[in-house]
Amino acid sequence: MKTSPILYVSLVLLPGLSLADTATELAPELKSFSKTLIAECVGKTALEKKNKQQLLECLESKKRAQNIERIDVKGQYIGLQVPEVSGRYTLDRDFLEKTPHTAGDISELLGLLPGVLLGSDAFDADQQAEIGAKRVSISGAQPWQTGFFIDGVNFNSRQDPSAYDRSKSTPNDVQGAVQAFNVNQQIVESLEVYTNNIPANYGGFSGGVVEVNTREAEQNERHLGFSYRTSQSDWNQYHVIIDEETGQEVEELPLSPVFEKNVYNFDLSLGLGEHHSLLVATSFTESKISEVSLNQTAVTSRENTNFLVKLTQKDLFLDKVDLTFNYSPYESQDIIKDVLNSEFNNDGGGYSTTLKLEQDVAGIGLSSKFSYTFSENSRQAPAHFYPWRKAKGKDWGVGDAAEDISHSREGGYGTLDKEQETLFWELNADFDEVSLFNIGHYFKAGIQVQKETLNRQRYDASYRYNSPNAQLSNLNCAGALFDCVELQTSMSIEELEAKLGEPLDLSKPEHVLHYSNIVTVTPQFFTLRTVYQAEQIEVDVQNLSAYFTDEFEWHNLTLRLGLRYDHDDVLEHHNLAPRISGGYRLGEDEETMVVFGANRYYDSNLLNYKIREQQLPSILQQRYAALGGVQGWQDQSTQTDYRYRYNEVDTPFSDELVLGWKQATQFGNYSIEYVKRWGKKQLSSTQAPQYNSDDGYYYRQLSNLGYTQNERVSLSWALYLNAHSFWANSTYQLAQYSNTDSYENVDTAALNELVFLRTGDVNSGYEFTETTKNNIELRSEEFGEPLTVNLGWTAKWTPTFTTSLNASYRQSYQAILPLNTSRESEQLSRACPQCAADDSLLIDVYQEVQLPSRVLANLSLNWEPKLLKDHNLKFGLDIKNLFDSRTYTAYGESVGIETGRSIWLSVGVKL
Repeated sequence: MKTSPILYVSLVLLPGLSLADTATELAPELKSFSKTLIAECVGKTALEKKNKQQLLECLESKKRAQNIERIDVKGQYIGLQVPEVSGRYTLDRDFLEKTPHTAGDISELLGLLPGVLLGSDAFDADQQAEIGAKRVSISGAQPWQTGFFIDGVNFNSRQDPSAYDRSKSTPNDVQGAVQAFNVNQQIVESLEVYTNNIPANYGGFSGGVVEVNTREAEQNERHLGFSYRTSQSDWNQYHVIIDEETGQEVEELPLSPVFEKNVYNFDLSLGLGEHHSLLVATSFTESKISEVSLNQTAVTSRENTNFLVKLTQKDLFLDKVDLTFNYSPYESQDIIKDVLNSEFNNDGGGYSTTLKLEQDVAGIGLSSKFSYTFSENSRQAPAHFYPWRKAKGKDWGVGDAAEDISHSREGGYGTLDKEQETLFWELNADFDEVSLFNIGHYFKAGIQVQKETLNRQRYDASYRYNSPNAQLSNLNCAGALFDCVELQTSMSIEELEAKLGEPLDLSKPEHVLHYSNIVTVTPQFFTLRTVYQAEQIEVDVQNLSAYFTDEFEWHNLTLRLGLRYDHDDVLEHHNLAPRISGGYRLGEDEETMVVFGANRYYDSNLLNYKIREQQLPSILQQRYAALGGVQGWQDQSTQTDYRYRYNEVDTPFSDELVLGWKQATQFGNYSIEYVKRWGKKQLSSTQAPQYNSDDGYYYRQLSNLGYTQNERVSLSWALYLNAHSFWANSTYQLAQYSNTDSYENVDTAALNELVFLRTGDVNSGYEFTETTKNNIELRSEEFGEPLTVNLGWTAKWTPTFTTSLNASYRQSYQAILPLNTSRESEQLSRACPQCAADDSLLIDVYQEVQLPSRVLANLSLNWEPKLLKDHNLKFGLDIKNLFDSRTYTAYGESVGIETGRSIWLSVGVKL
C-alpha cells in the first residue's frame, strides 16, 4: 500500500504534529508535492527543528528548481540538459539504451552535448572494429584534460594519454588512452557531464568532467537479464573514395571491410534480506574486422570485458555501505597498415575495487571512499622496423599514389610494458543548513589523498632502421642476418655468360636486361638506425587535495563559493583553485535564471612528467660497407633524443568565465551559455637543449610559455509533449587558439619527433614543411570545429514500442591527417655531421585538408513486449548514418573507404 505525501509527513517527518492537525493545516499545500520532494526537504537528524513554514518554503524552492532544472518522467527521457548553476548534462539509463548507438561504450553519445566534441577519427571505417572509448574534448581542451570518474573515483590513465592520437604503433610508446579502462553502458545507471561551473570536489582536469554512476540493486528488486547485440559488414554500406583532388581512377579498388561485432550482456539483481542487495552486470564485446594492407586482406580483432559486482548494505550499522569490484580488460590484435610482418598485440584496461561508506552524524552527512585501481597499456610487437629500398626481393611497398613509393616497410617497434596503480581515499562532509545573518548556508567540505605508481619496462633494445643503401652489387653482409641482404640470382654469372655466348658486359643494354632478369634479390643494407634502449622505470606521485564550498540564497540570488587546494610531491606546488558560480532568478515566476561563474581548473598528468625525466634518450648509430664487408655500428650523436627536466615549471591550469540565461516555459526549457577558457602556463619545449658534461646527455628544460584559448556560445532546448520528447543544441566556436610560443623549433627538436606537413594539391603543387608532432597537434583545429548542431526526438508510441531519432551537423573545418608515406628529413646533418650525402632519415608525412561540412542521422527502434507477468522480451534495431551520407573521413586521400549506413540488431529478455 502506498503512503500519501500527507500521511508520510504526519507519521514520519513531523512527529510533533498530530495527524488531524497535519491533514487540516497542510493538506491544501502538500497535495501538489511528491513524497520524494518532501523527503528531500526534511532530514532524519533535524525532524524536531523543522516547522510547517520551513517545510513549505523548502518544498516551494524544490518545486521551482524542478521546473527550471530538470524534467524527469519515469521510463521516458526528456532532454539532455540539467539547467542549474553548474553546466551539467545528465544521460540516464533510459537515454543510454534508447538513443542510437553501436557497441555501447559510454563515450560515443557524449558528442551529442553542446561544447563536447569527439575525435575526427570517430567515424573512420577502421573505427568499426574499435570497441574502446572515443576521444572526448570539452570546451576545446585536449581529450587527456577531461576528468573521468566512476562513482566519484578518478580513472584517468596517466600513461602518456597525450599519445592518444598518434599512430597505432609508435617507436617509443604505446598508443595512449585517456581512460584507464573502457566502460560499457551495461554497467551504468547514468552519466553526468560537466562542461562549465564545475564544483570544487572535482580536480585533476582542465577541460571538463564525466561522472559515471554505476548501477545498484534494491532490496525489493529481483531480476535476471540477458541480451545479445550484433552488427556485420553484410548489413552495412561503404563508400570507396577515389582521390577527390585529382579525380584519377584506379585499376583495382580496395576491398570493403569485412567485420563482425558481438556484444553479450548479462545482469543479475538480488535483494538479500532486509538490508542487503547484490548486483552483477557483465558485458563482453568482441570484434573482428578485415583491413586492406599491402593490397591484401588481413583480419584484426578486439575484445573488451566489463564485469561489475556491487554489494550494497543499507540501514545496518551505517546508513549505507557499497562494495564494488570492476574488472575491465581490453585486448587487440592488430597490424601496421602497409607494413609487412607487423602484427602486434595491445593489452589494456584493468580492474578496480571501491568501498564507500555513508552516515549522517549530528546534522552532517559523512561519506568516505577507499579504492584501488590497476591498469596497463602494453604492447607485444616485432622487435625492429626496416624501411627497405623497394627493389627485387623487397618489392611489396604500397602507399599514397600521389607519392613515389620507394620503400617497402617491415616489422614493428618492440615490446613495451606499462602499468599503473592508484590508491585513493576521500572523506566528504555535507552539512545541514546553517543560518548566518539570517541567510541559510549549505557547507560542503572534503579531503582527498591519492598515490599513483607507474611502471614502464622495455626488456630489449629496439632498432628503427633508416637510409637503405642498394648501390653495392658485391655487398658482403659479414654475418649481419636481419638488416642486410646480399645479391641473389636465379643462375650464376657463368651460366648467364654461357647463355649469352660472350662475357657479361654491363655497358651493353641487352646485357643489362638479361642480368636484371636473373636478379631475384637486390643487395642492400642500412647505414643508419635509431636505438631505443632497454629500460626499467618506476615512478610515483602523491597528491593531497581539499575543498570547501558554501552555497546560499539571498533574495533571488543563489551563490556558490568554492575553493580547492591541491599539492603533489613532483612539482611541489600549493595550487589554489577558486570555483565561484551563481544564478539570479528574474521576475515573480522565478522561471528565469541568469547564470554566471569564474573558475580555475588545474591539470594533472604528473606521472608522465616523471617518466619522461627518467627515460633514456634514443641513440643514432651509423655503419658503412668496406671491402671486408659491412662494418659494425658506431654511436654518432646524443642529440637524436633528449632528456627532460620539469623541476622549474608550474602546474598548467585553465581559467574560465561563464555567463548564461536559462528559462523554463510551456514550450520547453531554454538555455544559452557563453564560456571562455584561457589555458595558462601550458608546458612548452621551445628552449634549446643544453649539454650536460657530467653524463654526456642533452637536456631540454620545459617552460610555461604555452598559452591556449577557447571561446564558445552554446544554445540548448528541451521539451516534453505527451509521449514525445524533443531536444536540440548548438555550439559555435568563437575562437580556438594556441600561441606560437608553444611551437618547437625544428632545428633543435628531437629527431624522433620530426614529421613533414604537406600542403597544397596536385594541381597547384605540394609543399612540404618539416615540423614536429607537437606542432602538428597545436596547429590542428580538430577540436575547434566552428559550428555543430544536434537534434533529437524520442517517441513512445505504445507502452512497449519506442523510437528515437537524432541528427548532427558539423561545419567545414581544417584538419591535419596522417598519410601512409614517409620522406627524407633535412635535419640529419645536425645530428650526424659525418653522415654521407646519400644517407637518409625517413620521417612520417601529414596532410593538411579542408574537410567539408556533413550531416548524419541515426534511428533506433525498441520493442519490449511482455512475455509473462513482469517478464519482458527486448528487441532493438539501430541504424547509424540513416541516409547513407558521406562522413568525409577519407577526404583528400588517394583511395579510401568510408562507412555509410550501418545496422545493429539486439535481442534480450528480462526475467
